[in-house]
Amino acid sequence: MIMVRMVENHNINFMHRIVFLLILFTISNAVLALNPESNWSFTLYDGTKISKSEFQSYLDRCENGDSDAMYVVGMYYHFRGYGEEFQKKSAYYLIKAAQAGNIGAAYQLGFNHTLTIEDRFFWLEMAADKGSYKAMSELEQLCYSVKKDSKSSFDWAQKAALASPRSWDKYILAMKYFNGSGCEKNYEQAYKYLQKAMDSEDFNDTSGLNVKPEVYAALGRLYFDGNYLRQDFDQAFKLFSIAYELKSYDNWNSYYLGLCYELGYGTMPDYEKAYEIYSKINYFEKSKVRQAIMLYKGLGIKQDYNEAVKILTNLVENQWYIGEEGAQILSACYRF
Repeated sequence: MIMVRMVENHNINFMHRIVFLLILFTISNAVLALNPESNWSFTLYDGTKISKSEFQSYLDRCENGDSDAMYVVGMYYHFRGYGEEFQKKSAYYLIKAAQAGNIGAAYQLGFNHTLTIEDRFFWLEMAADKGSYKAMSELEQLCYSVKKDSKSSFDWAQKAALASPRSWDKYILAMKYFNGSGCEKNYEQAYKYLQKAMDSEDFNDTSGLNVKPEVYAALGRLYFDGNYLRQDFDQAFKLFSIAYELKSYDNWNSYYLGLCYELGYGTMPDYEKAYEIYSKINYFEKSKVRQAIMLYKGLGIKQDYNEAVKILTNLVENQWYIGEEGAQILSACYRF
């Protein structure tokens, strides 16, 4: 009884400490957001870092109508406060700066969710017209995901790839050509921009938008399918393996490596390795179909009809295509 009471008291005291720390953390963040003398810094569009010791001078210049200072103050409210009130203040100063021609302010307004999507497009287009490749890249994504306009998305991808030094923008355009998204499929152009991505200075930089695994996997697809490049399973397997080692195993990139191991393309067949790869992929239906087939046949894993049927049924219920072999397995299992 005494031991139980001690454990209860310990848990209560522990919870009190947790609540106290959470309150202290919240208060500290509030003070940090409101007090420009707190210890903070943030980075502007061009990479300039603003520290607490510099901020007051920008605040003073802002009162005199300095557009660059308004941009800095707008960014301060953007970074130091995450609520709607702070974001509205951020938009107020950034709009003034953008109206005076500040590219960084116009670009940043494209991310302010207190504005309408039309206004966000307006400011991003202003920044893009002034040469901001980051704005072009953001417009490509917004046209694709929000407006569902693949042609406009392709047009912005072209502009971004030409203006940008980043491997990311070259890769995005390459995949537009590869998939025929907003344009005719063009594997020659896809290969050209994959090579440009590899030639970009930031290709080996892992601190930012690193697309190294995706580029290697896409090149592997060109070799695997024999599109533009001569079909070469050995080279395809090599490139898929590099992509997989770089932790690109959550979609079709790794599906093809699994297929190489399962069917012996560019390597000796290895059912266990193939099954291991398929089972790690969460968002690509073809890999789940192959996983179910291997379970059904007992290839690389203990035979399990029930689990195979479960996987295939789940795919069908979610309106995914399971192919002829997957349909035959379901048909055979339900028949008995």
